[in-house]
Amino acid sequence: MDISELLSEHTRDNALKNLSSLSGEISTRPIVIFGCGYLGNKVGKLLLTKGYNVVSFSDNSEKKWGTDINGLTITSPVEAAKRHTDAVFIVTIWSPGHSFVKTKKQLADM
Repeated sequence: MDISELLSEHTRDNALKNLSSLSGEISTRPIVIFGCGYLGNKVGKLLLTKGYNVVSFSDNSEKKWGTDINGLTITSPVEAAKRHTDAVFIVTIWSPGHSFVKTKKQLADM
């Protein structure tokens, strides 16, 4: 399965472009998947399958903390940032009401 199968036609080209532009950086650093819904699960699985160093999943939902995805425990964003200070956070939130600007600010403020 590749990323194009994970995302709709509408966003596939942008997602591939963004992932390709990060490939050098994410191949050498730990990765935290931020957003543990369907998209986060699929992107995390894809990256793990491709041999990337996914070290954690993170989500704002307290209900998800302590549960596992692909063998890794979901933590709060603050906990993930404390544990993995050199990690790249990949935001995998797909929701009509989601504001990437707010998420970017949340992560930058940690």
